[in-house]
Amino acid sequence: MGSKVNYTIVGMFVIFLGVALITIAVWLGEGLSPHKRYNKYITYMNESVAGLSVNSAVKYNGVDVGFVESIKLRPRHPKQVALLLDIEQGTPITEATRSILMVQGLTGVAYMGLQGGSPDSPPLLPQAGQRYPVIISEPSFMDRLDTSIKELTTNLSTVSASINSVLDEENRTALKNSLQELQQSLAYIKKISRNTEVASQQFPQTIEQLRQAADSLTSMGNKLGKAGDSVDRTMVDGQVAMQTLSTQFIPQATSLMVNMQELTNNLEHLSKELNQNPSMLVRGRQPKPPGPGEK
Repeated sequence: MGSKVNYTIVGMFVIFLGVALITIAVWLGEGLSPHKRYNKYITYMNESVAGLSVNSAVKYNGVDVGFVESIKLRPRHPKQVALLLDIEQGTPITEATRSILMVQGLTGVAYMGLQGGSPDSPPLLPQAGQRYPVIISEPSFMDRLDTSIKELTTNLSTVSASINSVLDEENRTALKNSLQELQQSLAYIKKISRNTEVASQQFPQTIEQLRQAADSLTSMGNKLGKAGDSVDRTMVDGQVAMQTLSTQFIPQATSLMVNMQELTNNLEHLSKELNQNPSMLVRGRQPKPPGPGEK
């Protein structure tokens, strides 16, 4: 019995000593470190604060500046949650500061985040009828995501209904015909593309042929120019020949024609005389009988 009593006394002494050491350590820690003073602020959240609890951290741009003192529903606004925040004195809480519910990493542990503000913004003070200054809240990322998903779902439902109302049997038939025509047009464009490719391959040869044709035309033009010069010279020679013909040959030819005309008249007259008097070829022409008063 005596040994058991001794063990009990020793155990109680060890426990008492441990508690005493812990108390002394806490007391010394508080004595060595300056005592923090806090200002109280309130913020109203318009969303669920699941994951947030009393004593959850309050962080300003990621730096711990306080904790959540209480979480309550707002009596006259059941959709809002009132959060009483204890924030260290000296934290730059201004009228531009905003509170946002945030989640730390993948753990799901929520905390209150503060951000915003500028050196030119005045400090946040309680308004008339307010016990504590009110920090305006903004929707959290999850709340914004949920709102966006709801809006997207609504828009998709509206679009789906519009499509169903537009794509009736007649419109579906027209759309099918349009797709067939589009397919035919694409096939025609593909054919044109192939022809264009073939033409592009033959293009250098065509250019060479055109160059040769241009050279031929140039050569022909040079020859035509020379022929024109020859024609000009020929025209000049022709003019000289015409002048010579008109001044020399034509008068002689005219005189010759006159003589031939006279010869023709004489032959005709002789032929008439021979017809009337064939003996003239033997006897010759008889002299004309003398006229009155002639011997």
